[in-house]
Amino acid sequence: MESIQSLCDLVETRTVQFDSISAMSNLKVACFTLVVLFGSSSWMGTNSVWMQLPLLTSSLPEGWSLPSYLAMVVQIACIGPLVYGLLHKCCCSLSSAALILAALLMAVSCQSGLAVFWSYTAGGYSVLLYAFMFGYVGARIRACGLLGTSVMSDGSVY
Repeated sequence: MESIQSLCDLVETRTVQFDSISAMSNLKVACFTLVVLFGSSSWMGTNSVWMQLPLLTSSLPEGWSLPSYLAMVVQIACIGPLVYGLLHKCCCSLSSAALILAALLMAVSCQSGLAVFWSYTAGGYSVLLYAFMFGYVGARIRACGLLGTSVMSDGSVY
């Protein structure tokens, strides 16, 4: 009788462990899905500007030189993760959650600025368009990079 009870306890323990593994697997899938959605949405703002290039080139003083300038701005903005890595290595430890939130707020601010001030020029150049595009791309890349380094490398999630 005692052996049957111990066998039942063993089966119950294995079932609890299996349920926790299943729950962890569901958590991994949900986290992975959210990270993929977040990462894929990071370029929607940039692509929306590229989609509007025919309208922008007819309205802005750069004309068809605008795509070259924007490509350069986007490439320069990609230096954000390098800057973060150097700051993290050389300076004190930075809070990932606070930096992700700051990057997202900056991205929202820059996207709003793009929507409102895209047509303002200074000295024959669309300086605000470049500045907001730089800020938006840089913020989104930093947010995605921070999310990847803080969530995906954490052993408790994966």
